Amino acid sequence: KIKRLKPKIQKKIFELQIDLFAFFEWARKQDNIPQIKFNKNVFPGTILKGTFSSHEIQKKLKNFSMFEKCHSKNKFNIVIQKN
Repeated sequence: KIKRLKPKIQKKIFELQIDLFAFFEWARKQDNIPQIKFNKNVFPGTILKGTFSSHEIQKKLKNFSMFEKCHSKNKFNIVIQKN
């Protein structure tokens, strides 16, 4: 019975791998801007880090979001936005 089901299983695995590859290609081409939202207090000295940059909080903040923005080729900054 297992030998009989093996071709169907392998075909399904192959189809799923193609779907996964297509998703990764789609995701690679998207303009993704991950964002983190803070609902409580964040205190001075807290360091917010993105993939390519970081920012140290200078004053107490509450209810804000942060994201990393590319300003020019290979130049990234953390942007803080009040909610």
